[in-house]
Amino acid sequence: KLITRETGQSGLKQFLGQVQELLKLRNTWMVLVFGFCSFPVLMNWTASEMIMPPFLERNFGEQTPIYTVQSINLFGCLIMPPIIGIITASNETFSVVELCRVAL
Repeated sequence: KLITRETGQSGLKQFLGQVQELLKLRNTWMVLVFGFCSFPVLMNWTASEMIMPPFLERNFGEQTPIYTVQSINLFGCLIMPPIIGIITASNETFSVVELCRVAL
């Protein structure tokens, strides 16, 4: 079946209508705001992961268990989110994000 110009335009109209409906949803904006707010934390975390091994070696010597210290951070990232999620499950989403931001 050939795609005519009219079907292409109606497909574009349908797509734009779906995007418009998606942008009307509160959950869409919650995800977007959370993503933009957590980006600086991600960048800080990434930088600290690169900077920490040389810092530990320079300040505490070559015998420092650098990757053991770094693995504590990873272990905390794996274990703590489910625990925090269980504790804060009854709270509204943005109040939990604000609580975590203040705690940091």
